[in-house]
Amino acid sequence: MPGGSSKGGKVSKGKNDPPAPAGVLQRGVWSVDRNDRNGLKYDDAEASIKAVTPSGEFNADYSSFCEVLNLVPHPQMVLNPVEPAPKPPPIEGATPVEDNEPAAMIRVKNTTIDLGSRTAFFCALPTSTTCTDLCFYNAALSPSMISELAGLLEQTNVARVRIEYNFRSGAEAMDVGSEEAKGGEE
Repeated sequence: MPGGSSKGGKVSKGKNDPPAPAGVLQRGVWSVDRNDRNGLKYDDAEASIKAVTPSGEFNADYSSFCEVLNLVPHPQMVLNPVEPAPKPPPIEGATPVEDNEPAAMIRVKNTTIDLGSRTAFFCALPTSTTCTDLCFYNAALSPSMISELAGLLEQTNVARVRIEYNFRSGAEAMDVGSEEAKGGEE
């Protein structure tokens, strides 16, 4: 296997590969095709998801949901702490500004999100006690994913969501397989 070797069914990373973030297990190389082909068994998904006991820590919970759904975790679905920006010195007589610094952010940039990763993400996000920010840049989010995400936000600690350069064209701009994409009404 390029970049690593397989011993006893486990994938060992190559010496030049960056370490996996804390709480994220490595189960092979992520790709949309791999997860769509080998992961997310729809018949068993609901029961598998219910079998996970969330810890409140996004990275561990996301990894657990990926494991029970037979997925390789998306490499960018990782909660990272955000370094606070330096604070300017206070201005005499000015009212102090409320501190709205992000605590931790999930940033997905220049990639696609497979259906399995989306499912595991939507299961793990409400369990996270520290994720305050989400950023999707050029992630080709479908209209239904954006809608689902908007509906899910009430159940999370997320304060800010940025969706930037979300370019989709033609049939990709709609959810393939939906009534809307087929020209019918939902």
